Amino acid sequence: KKLVATAGIVVESFKPGVLAGWGLGYEDLLAVQPTLVLTSITPFGQNGPYADYEGSELIYYGMGGPMLGNGTADREPLKLGGYMQMYQTGNVAALATLAAHMVAEEQGEPSHVDISGFEVGLTSPDRRTTFLVNYAFNGESSVRGDMLGTILPNGAFPTDDGYVQIMITQAWLPRMLATVQDPDMNAYFGEVAANPALFPRIETKDALDAGMYPWLLSHTKEEVMEQGQANKWPVTPINSPAEVIHNKHFIERGFFHPVDYPAVGSVTHMGAPFRVDAGWDITQAPKLGADTDAVLGSL
Repeated sequence: KKLVATAGIVVESFKPGVLAGWGLGYEDLLAVQPTLVLTSITPFGQNGPYADYEGSELIYYGMGGPMLGNGTADREPLKLGGYMQMYQTGNVAALATLAAHMVAEEQGEPSHVDISGFEVGLTSPDRRTTFLVNYAFNGESSVRGDMLGTILPNGAFPTDDGYVQIMITQAWLPRMLATVQDPDMNAYFGEVAANPALFPRIETKDALDAGMYPWLLSHTKEEVMEQGQANKWPVTPINSPAEVIHNKHFIERGFFHPVDYPAVGSVTHMGAPFRVDAGWDITQAPKLGADTDAVLGSL
């Protein structure tokens, strides 16, 4: 409580009721810091029938996110790699906390910010919101493996020196055709333009593959990106960590910074994803517990 008396924000991720059981509930903390912002991050929020349930990236993505739409229709749904829902939960918590802190500073009003990872998934811009709106207006649930999604070349594709990520819609086909410049593919889609009923056929995918793969494999991923971007076709390289560090755009922006560590020497660190006029000094993060004595000694 002595720490809270000097704090504007407290962030915690215990199960609902744990802090109150320790005598550190929201009302208890307001007694020592009347304008406190307490942010509680849990899988399902502070109340409701799921409040005590455990959560994970897979649960957030399956129950709250767009996992239903990933994969093919005859197989189980798939989760995207990494921890996208966890990261988004942290982003939402940070935004909500800062907003509540501004209210506390300007109006002197405290806040208990209740963040549910499940609900963050439900409001995710990664298709889940679209799925819910679609159901609300027409009563239809989105499905996996529709014919359009399997025909168009969306996803990772090989090049001469690696892979690129391709995004395409039917409306963007002219951009792809202008980039690849394959006579046979152009001729086929000339027929499709005259008779759109030809599009949802396996022959369409065969024509795309026959024109796309030779072109991709004869160019580097940087060349594929540059030629695609010139025609407003969104194609980007899939880079390794080493390639990202040596990327010409990040170098010119000064995004990466060397930081010296006593034990290991110079280590390349990412900078902030934004710029401020005065600039920020990039330094090493403190070791775990490095400031504990100083903080406790000040109480």
